[in-house]
Amino acid sequence: MKKILLFFFIIPNLFSQKIIIPVEEKSNHLMNNHKIDTYEFRDVNNVFDKFVGKWLYVDCDNTIKIEIKNYYSTSNRQDAIGINVLFIKKSDTLINTLNLKQIEYSFITGGFFNDLKNTNCTSVIMSDILDTTRIVICGNVSQIDLVFVEPNKLIWNINKRKSHLFTKTAQIFPSSFMFIKLKD
Repeated sequence: MKKILLFFFIIPNLFSQKIIIPVEEKSNHLMNNHKIDTYEFRDVNNVFDKFVGKWLYVDCDNTIKIEIKNYYSTSNRQDAIGINVLFIKKSDTLINTLNLKQIEYSFITGGFFNDLKNTNCTSVIMSDILDTTRIVICGNVSQIDLVFVEPNKLIWNINKRKSHLFTKTAQIFPSSFMFIKLKD
């Protein structure tokens, strides 16, 4: 009897294994494969590591500090990055999520690669924030392209090409600027 029970528990698990796909191949893989429930997209090549860390941008009016961390997105079945932000404009704090303990609850998350050959450019999604004191997120999103230039520089570009993706939260940020990596 024990052998029969083991058969019913072990055999289905053997066939339900997730197929691991490198996260940088996700966009291309999903276009060519429609049964996505069997795939898991993992950072097996450590392509997100170069983005991880604390970054700073300062100009006359703005101070923007971000912290990028790795995490696993269960809803997307993929390794991803999350970004917490401190945004000060003319000495007024507009956004501060640096104190969030769980990075997956950040309003900027994701990490997909449009070009398989260029893992120095990844895109994340910025949700629209309804209440900056409590970080209440609504369903509207904007796309941010992050370009890793060299070990201590990161370019931030808010993608304005698709106007329906340009949210109110995205409008308060400069559309394009360069971060300098901070030492830990």
